Amino acid sequence: MSVKHRLIEDPSNEIEINKSDLISRGWTQGAIKKFLPAPRVERRYSYRHGHYFVYLYDPHAVEEAEREPVVKAYLPGVRALQRKRTARVPIAMPLLDAIREASRAAHRWRNAAQAHYVGGRHGLAGHARRQKERLYDLKERGIAAAFKQGLLRYAGLSPQGMGVYEYGKGGKACFHSCIHPVGVERSPVEGHPEILEVKAKQQSHAMADAEFTLSELPEPWPEFERTAPPQKLRERRMVVCFECGEEGHIARDCHDREDDEDWDLECIPLM
Repeated sequence: MSVKHRLIEDPSNEIEINKSDLISRGWTQGAIKKFLPAPRVERRYSYRHGHYFVYLYDPHAVEEAEREPVVKAYLPGVRALQRKRTARVPIAMPLLDAIREASRAAHRWRNAAQAHYVGGRHGLAGHARRQKERLYDLKERGIAAAFKQGLLRYAGLSPQGMGVYEYGKGGKACFHSCIHPVGVERSPVEGHPEILEVKAKQQSHAMADAEFTLSELPEPWPEFERTAPPQKLRERRMVVCFECGEEGHIARDCHDREDDEDWDLECIPLM
């Protein structure tokens, strides 16, 4: 069995190095993929995270790679860049850019939560969902502040009941949110798609700057009020009776079972 072209084998008695240990030793995701051979993948289960995969690397291969001149020259530069990023102090950025980055990050966490939930990793799904909700809260703060500053214009309601906030020339760009300004008419937006599914996009600015900019803003209440988010409709599964094979009822309510003499109470022996 293989996962992403990596072979899953039975666990051995050798002490292998997992990816977390490699990161602690100064390796990066790119360096691991570039200089180390394919790992052995082990599937594990925990009550908190459900089923998950652990990537285990041969310690001899890691030591040999660390002695290579190319790796010795590559890793110190990457570590220096990481230290520079860690020591960097976040700075304020334009409000609309911060809102856009928070929205994109929330969409990425939304997709991660769905993928973890489908894969049975409910602990990771819960973590992703909390990150998504935190970023949506920052996005709402930014939208409320931008609306008060005149950077956004409330265009009305989408068919799914979300508020549409336009910006730019001609209102060609917009944000969607579940908050609405109090006292403003909520008229439907003409030409808006019936169902809007926003795809996740890559970030363009540092998330630390976006969070720093939005976290200092006040909450939008009571000048705004929130409506329920749109729900994705799921197709209902047709119920099929295993007694008669017909649709629309279960075996307990099947008419064929009512005529079955085996269900006569007189036939049940007393204990």
